[in-house]
Amino acid sequence: MRKYEFHLAFRYLFSRERRTLASVITIIATFGVAIGVAALIATLAVMDGATDLLFGRIAQLFPHVRIQLIEPGSAAVPDAKLLKDLSADPRVELAVPILNKFGIIQPARGLESDKEPIAIFGLDAGTARLFGLKRDNIATNEILVGDALARKLNVKEGDTVQVLAVNPHSGATTQQIKVAKLRIVSLFSMGFNDFDVQSVFMNGDRLRELYHGTEQFDYIHVKLKEPLGAKAFDEQLVLPDAYRSWDWSNPTYSETGGFFAMLTFQKFLLFALLLLIIIVAAFNIIGTLILMVNDKTREIGILRAIGAHQGAVARVFLLDGMLVGVVGTIVGVALGLIVCAIIPMIGVEMPASVYKFSSVPVKIHWSSVAMVVGAALLICTIASLLPARHASKLKPVEALRYD
Repeated sequence: MRKYEFHLAFRYLFSRERRTLASVITIIATFGVAIGVAALIATLAVMDGATDLLFGRIAQLFPHVRIQLIEPGSAAVPDAKLLKDLSADPRVELAVPILNKFGIIQPARGLESDKEPIAIFGLDAGTARLFGLKRDNIATNEILVGDALARKLNVKEGDTVQVLAVNPHSGATTQQIKVAKLRIVSLFSMGFNDFDVQSVFMNGDRLRELYHGTEQFDYIHVKLKEPLGAKAFDEQLVLPDAYRSWDWSNPTYSETGGFFAMLTFQKFLLFALLLLIIIVAAFNIIGTLILMVNDKTREIGILRAIGAHQGAVARVFLLDGMLVGVVGTIVGVALGLIVCAIIPMIGVEMPASVYKFSSVPVKIHWSSVAMVVGAALLICTIASLLPARHASKLKPVEALRYD
């Protein structure tokens, strides 16, 4: 571009002689872009914060790769060579056999309506290390309960609860329910409400007795040093014939795969919807430039008469639209970052049972900011093309006769 094209673009956009209506529309268009950019940055920061927070907590609690028997209960102990190979793999942080059953819990003197479904983990040294528990063994009459579950049952440390186990080996019409009365020896909090409200830990021998089983494990929990490499690790994993595995990004893996797919979709949907604000502002840019073209028709005619070609005229008005977009985007980024800084100070409380966290998380990913900036500038540039093309098509003789 030539220097005079930049000069004319600045002069046309910021001239004091511009009509009031065109100036007002320019201001509206600029602030429309700014508000859209700010809203997108703040929303994506909250979504990124939630994703990072949940990802970090889920990465600590759920298997990155889960390995289990194709036929449950076909082996009492996990394959020793498989465990040795997993532990020797430099990508693996921990590989722990987990004893995990499902049952029902209620206060010792609770009502029928007080029953809650739970996941019961057998507690041993490996399980305690995996979940970061302070103790790795408890007596056969003791139990560890999540603090969220304790609040829901209205029980506390030292209280007695009943754990009901349905014998999986009984017939469909003769299901045998075994009940264990256990004392709450401690409460725990993993920082993830869904886990804390559904999980308990009890003595492994007592758990096997409840379910009439002899197996030492239900699956092998593989925790990787790089959780995002779980899919590649799973694809390269060589297992004995009796075992199968899947990684936590698998959509059919109900605990995590579907959850992260939902978060990704929500982020995309919010981005697409809030992008409409910038698109609306882009229509104001079109209106601004059309008014500017009408206001500068004689000047356009003079430019064409002294030798300026169509492309030069088009670039002048294209630059004007881009300037509106650039100014609006810069203001929007500043506003968005200010909003992101203010949100944690306000301390908005969130119901953890619904949103999985107790306050609004904010995390600025500069890649998301760059995506918003790029989208805003692209939309503003596209919006400027039509008025710029209209200006370039004006014939010099007709433009000079314009009053």
